[in-house]
Amino acid sequence: MEDTTIYYGFLSLLPALVAIILSVVTKNVIVSLLTSVYLGALIINSFNPFTAFVSMISDFMYVKIAEDSNAQTIFMMAIIGGFVALLTSTGAANSFAKSMTNKLNTRAKGEFSVWLGGLVIWFTDTGNALILGPIFEEILDKLKTSKEKFAYILDITSICDAALIPIIGWGVYSMGLIETELNNLNINDLTSWSVYVGAIPFNFYAILGLIMAGF
Repeated sequence: MEDTTIYYGFLSLLPALVAIILSVVTKNVIVSLLTSVYLGALIINSFNPFTAFVSMISDFMYVKIAEDSNAQTIFMMAIIGGFVALLTSTGAANSFAKSMTNKLNTRAKGEFSVWLGGLVIWFTDTGNALILGPIFEEILDKLKTSKEKFAYILDITSICDAALIPIIGWGVYSMGLIETELNNLNINDLTSWSVYVGAIPFNFYAILGLIMAGF
């Protein structure tokens, strides 16, 4: 059978590089990602701007949005985004910050509270950051915690929680991938649940990440 694979060489790296550079320069992730996706479509479609735009919408974006897992993610993010907007617009986040200012009077206490909140709220990876971010942002600003450190605590707790808890979206998606491979290999004495749960003690990055972030 003839190999029809096309090798783009360095061009295959350009979309990712453009996404990173534009994110840093513009501080706008959505614009940066859309631009990089369009650039990828341009490369695939021999730099024809019209066909690249049509291909980006029909062959990539529409197809991915229509997938069940992505549709569920978009729906969940819309609900969480609405909840965060409600917290902000009603002043609930600001009131919480004011009530906790006296109790969380050092950076260590403030940062530890974010870490603890990340452990307690674990129903979804990105949802954790979206909920905890607005609640603790004003508190940590007053305590002079850098935004980079704040973002890291949110990220490490959200992602590591998701990797260690099998009943939320990340675990379910991973078990779906495992199930596919078990079927391909005709392995019937194992289930995707047993494989995923059995691998949790060996997820050293997630375990050590949570512990070290606490320290």
